[in-house]
Amino acid sequence: MLLFHFTEIHSEIKSEKDVLKIIEIQKSIIESDIMKNPKTKLLINRYFQIFDRKSTQDKILDEFIILESFYTGSNKSEISFRLSLNIAPFLGKNKENFEEIYQFIKDVYSIRSGIVHGDEWESKLKKPNIKKYFSFIEDSDFISNVAETIFLRLKEYIDETILKILNWEIEKEISFFEKATGLDFINHRFH
Repeated sequence: MLLFHFTEIHSEIKSEKDVLKIIEIQKSIIESDIMKNPKTKLLINRYFQIFDRKSTQDKILDEFIILESFYTGSNKSEISFRLSLNIAPFLGKNKENFEEIYQFIKDVYSIRSGIVHGDEWESKLKKPNIKKYFSFIEDSDFISNVAETIFLRLKEYIDETILKILNWEIEKEISFFEKATGLDFINHRFH
């Protein structure tokens, strides 16, 4: 039994390896207790709905909804700062990687805000603090390529988060939602 149903093969699913990885993740989810948590179930279902989105900006919004839910909890003040501060130690493999993740999330959060508030979010993609991450992208169709690259990088962060949560839940080490936000998480990670 598959937990998530795809109505078509989407462009993000490029190979049989991708399909097998999705099936492996679904199997792990089904076999764990993680889906008993309504919040987790909702977020994972939202994650798989991203593949049905046609617009990259909608995909980015959904990704930030997922990341904010995982990493900021119910406190909605200073979201950009708290999201960056909580995701970086969770996914960072060393100090440099921590700083890179922290700064990337903080910088691209302005893209999310621009989309949500109806600003000219595409113009933000060309600002130096964003453009520095995408120097490898050529100027032809720069905006859509950068937006797609942001989507893929955020998706990678979500993938890593989900896999870590699954491993924790399967091994019953800790409950993610008890440790993922605020100083409790940071203290757990570094002490």
